[in-house]
Amino acid sequence: GSFYDSTGRVLHGPIVMGDIVVHPDIDIQYYSSQGEHRKTVQNYMGSNQIISLFPINGGEVPLVEESIYLPRQLYVHDPFVRGGEGRISTGSTINWNADPNNHNGVFILLDYLPADEENAGLPSVDYLAHQKLLYTEDSGIYRFKPSDFQKIPDGGYTNILIGRGDYVFATGTDQETYIVYSFSGATTSFYIDK
Repeated sequence: GSFYDSTGRVLHGPIVMGDIVVHPDIDIQYYSSQGEHRKTVQNYMGSNQIISLFPINGGEVPLVEESIYLPRQLYVHDPFVRGGEGRISTGSTINWNADPNNHNGVFILLDYLPADEENAGLPSVDYLAHQKLLYTEDSGIYRFKPSDFQKIPDGGYTNILIGRGDYVFATGTDQETYIVYSFSGATTSFYIDK
């Protein structure tokens, strides 16, 4: 994963979570694990973890230390079509692996872009992107309603992002406010039949 501060610069030292230590890359101005810790992070998913941010001067006392829930990695099971050849409509369901310990629910973002090549020639009231954000419990299933597709024309190619996460606000020993968050998500695309 990547980690940034609000200034867009790295002003702090390493971030530690369990066995993982991620050092800032001063040259590119952000923290990045570059995938080297992917398998270890996956072992932590579905549990509470303590995240510590240390000062840049190499101090031994964390600037921030906060416990956060890392949700299970999210996978869309059905419908999932590579290449976006699938079709969904009102009453269709999207299914994912539920996380019974995630009490924050999931979001489903429908993102229709009229300017996409796949949407050429479709009627549109304007040329603005239409996004619909849905929120539901993390039960592993959502059934689409007519209102979900209200601003998407029949046959509209739509990107769908489904995600879950957690966040906490923490006050550091420097009295600054920090946001610590975790996120897991999946994307897919479908043609919408009305």
